[in-house]
Amino acid sequence: DELRETVLRRQLHELQREMRKLKGGRGVSASSDGESSAEDTDEGEDEEDDITALRESLKKASMSAEAQKIAKRELRRLQNIQAHHPEYTVCRTYLETLAALPWNESSKDDL
Repeated sequence: DELRETVLRRQLHELQREMRKLKGGRGVSASSDGESSAEDTDEGEDEEDDITALRESLKKASMSAEAQKIAKRELRRLQNIQAHHPEYTVCRTYLETLAALPWNESSKDDL
């Protein structure tokens, strides 16, 4: 049942995204009772804005090819996690940390 619910939520999220595209960004979002909710739409748009901002930050970071591959994988994973889920925060913080690291800077340590 949990797997089916996850699949259906992903499909719903994709349909909501398509509806927003068709409506020119004024998207319609279905709440759990099947009715549209402006609050749900705002939350979904905020989530998409966060992901877009993270994507831009990761592009600006001069990461190695391997780090870029991992960041892209985690970003895709983040898109499939609902914002209220605890794993969303963990994944988002991880990506923010990757973007903030000084990838091209190094120091010589004397140990």
